[in-house]
Amino acid sequence: MTSASENGPRADAVPPGPAVGDVVGAYRLMRLLGEGAAGRVFEVEHTTIGRRAAMKVLAPEHAHRPGAVRRLFREAQAVNKIRHPHIVDVTDLVESSAPGGVNAIVMELLEGVSLGQALLAGQRMSTARILGIMTQVADALAAAHGAFFVHRDLKPENIFLTRRGRQDDVVKVLDFGLAKSFASAAPDVKPGERSHHTMEGTFVGTPAYCSPEQASAKPVDHRTDIYALGVVLYELLAGRLPFEGRNFGEFLVKHLTLPVPPIEPARLSGPIDQALADVAYKCLAKSPADRFGSAAEVKELLVRLAQGEPVDVPGLPRPAPRPSRRGLVVGALLVTLCGGAGAWWLRAPRGPDPARKSVLFVFASEPAGAEVYRQGQPTLLGLTPFRQEFPQDGVTRLFEMKMPGRKPVIVALAAQTDVHVKRKLVPVVAPPPAKVAEEPSLSAAASREAKIDPPRLRRRPLKTKRSARRPRLTLDPFAP
Repeated sequence: MTSASENGPRADAVPPGPAVGDVVGAYRLMRLLGEGAAGRVFEVEHTTIGRRAAMKVLAPEHAHRPGAVRRLFREAQAVNKIRHPHIVDVTDLVESSAPGGVNAIVMELLEGVSLGQALLAGQRMSTARILGIMTQVADALAAAHGAFFVHRDLKPENIFLTRRGRQDDVVKVLDFGLAKSFASAAPDVKPGERSHHTMEGTFVGTPAYCSPEQASAKPVDHRTDIYALGVVLYELLAGRLPFEGRNFGEFLVKHLTLPVPPIEPARLSGPIDQALADVAYKCLAKSPADRFGSAAEVKELLVRLAQGEPVDVPGLPRPAPRPSRRGLVVGALLVTLCGGAGAWWLRAPRGPDPARKSVLFVFASEPAGAEVYRQGQPTLLGLTPFRQEFPQDGVTRLFEMKMPGRKPVIVALAAQTDVHVKRKLVPVVAPPPAKVAEEPSLSAAASREAKIDPPRLRRRPLKTKRSARRPRLTLDPFAP
């Protein structure tokens, strides 16, 4: 039997946490501003000097988790090392190691809305407003990267629009709880502790805005933030995300494998809009080496555009063109006239490219998280969504996708060209219970008990269109 002390306090032993009217440290809680899975944000007042501020209070159920407390205080440390006018200021912290104690950080009190809330209003932003907002975001990122911090969770919900004097849309970048220092190779966790930072094989962030290296759980640097900057800029211009998915696995696979779809010409009203789209396309390059080298470079281009200067984006990876209606009709006629042979010809893999030495196999599954093996071999290759290169030798290889409680799937892939394969793993259905005729009452009871299926994971599909009733999926259990 496992005691409560081995896994932390039991849920029924967790205190309710502070409420409006309580005093935490030197601050009285005045009103609740927001609430998330990891805690609450209050407007507070200093009991001695009367200064108003905002306080992010860690939820009591997370107070005993060293990783959650460490992440909360790391946010305070990161922003105080950066010290930038477009990054929210953290002025104080409250720390308690006692059972039922409160852990919190005190921040400047901001009046306004997040960029995510502004997008919920459904109004199309002017080019001038987009330039003003994104220039400030790039400036904040440049400062963070200059202090050797990568944000790792940049998204509209973490870009706050406030007012300073008569100036509207003053940007404050929020939530550096996932910020990671990339200045040193030294480990940032003590021996024996589990890191809550990104390490190879661990994903943190928001799938809709994650970079390909985040999606594959690889180490990241400042260029991951440049990719997220491109996603936000693309969304402001196009009115939609570059990649949409029903679940986090689809988002990750698309960020890893699909070319960026072009923004509809009707959304780009002039040369400045087209230049902004080009900036977004370069930010969204799959390889970090093909993106802008720094956020400062992005800021410089945006400033020049705001001043009306012509801008040429160097090394621009153009998005894939949309298939024309005529091409689709011709393809459909070929399949109709030629039958199966025509369809086979359209889909048949071409011969090996002599200039290439390898092919890329991309594995995806529904649900995501399936184990991928070479058939008959015990070595785990990875978890879906997963990608791996193989020699371009034309050899057909057999792979097996497995997941507990679901039927395994075998796929055969020929190493002639890149392949993206997705399979649905269906649940294993238990056989019906045997009936015992001579004991009908016991048999009926046993049958009823046997028909109770294991609880199934109900996954609500993600809505890619913004909804005021439901926030974006964020794989950060400690972000408010």
